[in-house]
Amino acid sequence: MPKLRVYTLCIFGMGTALLLRMLVETALKELGIDAEVTTTNLTAISGLVASGNVDLIVAQADLEPQLSQYNVPTIFVKNFTDKEGLKEEIKKVLNLS
Repeated sequence: MPKLRVYTLCIFGMGTALLLRMLVETALKELGIDAEVTTTNLTAISGLVASGNVDLIVAQADLEPQLSQYNVPTIFVKNFTDKEGLKEEIKKVLNLS
């Protein structure tokens, strides 16, 4: 299986995206999923999605209206400390048992 390309994002691609990246990296490692996790911002994600180089988006929950247009699996996070909940969402989105 090729390395999963995951993007964490917030409006500006800085603080919140970095917090999400750390949470996602830990969850993916614990699930044994080989992934490259990169932070980005709301503006840049459209070009990344168009390039076909995005396998999963993880974003703060309040960005759902802006991201619902993309045909890429997306997880919206409300609780930035709920690693177990995130792991369950990752398994569900990636169709893992």
